[in-house]
This record gives sequence, C-alpha cells and structure tokens, in this order.
Amino acid sequence: MTRVALLSAFLVGLLVGGGLVAAFGPSSAEPPSAETTGESIPSSISAGTGCLDDTDGWVYRAVDDGSRTFVAHLAVEHDADEDVRAEFRRSAPGAYVLDVWTVPGGKGGTPDCEAGYGTTLTASAALPLDYDDVRIVVDGRALATFERPEGTGPRVEHLNATA
Repeated sequence: MTRVALLSAFLVGLLVGGGLVAAFGPSSAEPPSAETTGESIPSSISAGTGCLDDTDGWVYRAVDDGSRTFVAHLAVEHDADEDVRAEFRRSAPGAYVLDVWTVPGGKGGTPDCEAGYGTTLTASAALPLDYDDVRIVVDGRALATFERPEGTGPRVEHLNATA
C-alpha cells in the first residue's frame, strides 16, 4: 500500500463516525488507567459521535522524519448520556498508552441506531524511534498492545476496535 493510499485511508477515517467531528485533548476528567505518568507526547485526537455504522479498526505505523508515527482508529460504544475522552501518554520509559474513557455528559436522548451508538476515534502520535510498545486502554481495560515493529516500512494492522 502506498503512502498516498494510507494517507487517504487515514483522512477518510477522520471523517467516519457521523455526527460532529471535534478535536479534543486532555480534559479535566482524569483517565481511569493507573499506568500513566502524565507526560504528554505530541499527538492529535479526533472523534465523531453518533450511530456506529462501521466498527472496523486499524493501526498504522511508519518511520517519519526521525520519529515513528502511530495512528489508531477505533469505535467506542457507549450510552447517549456519556462522552468519550482520550489521551496519549508515556506510561514508562519506552512504553506508551492511548487511554480512552467515558464520562457523563453526552447528548442524551434515545438514539435510533441499528448498529449501536458511540464514538469513532482516530488518534495519532509521534513516538521516539526506539519506543517499545503502545497499549490501547478503553475504560481501564486493555484492548490491545502493539510492539515496535522491526524495520522502517509502513505497517497497517487490524484492530478489534469495538470497545
């Protein structure tokens, strides 16, 4: 897969999920994971909330200008009266966590969704070349761990993304 195709897939992923697309970062509500140190890393998180039409998730990793790019796309099913927060942090030397958690304060109501209601999230981070792994944690539960791949070529992997 070429970089242009991967970039196109990433951009489409940012727009998937329906509803309002809004960028958000650290919030006043702390993530539930106890494994974080609070050290922020360069990252971007985008989300769209509404009916979940597509829950296929993926992770993209590649070396880019002196760092390793890590992009995760996943769907988080939750009640309409909840919101989703997410943050990339360093949890230990070489180890990183994408923490995703729900908080009270969604749109409310009873949405009429065939496939479920929730938030589609795309998160990207610039990691050091020698990072060890990235763990994706949703509401305190480990969803997946991705170890640093050998080599420098881009890699796309499936993520069982509905949490």
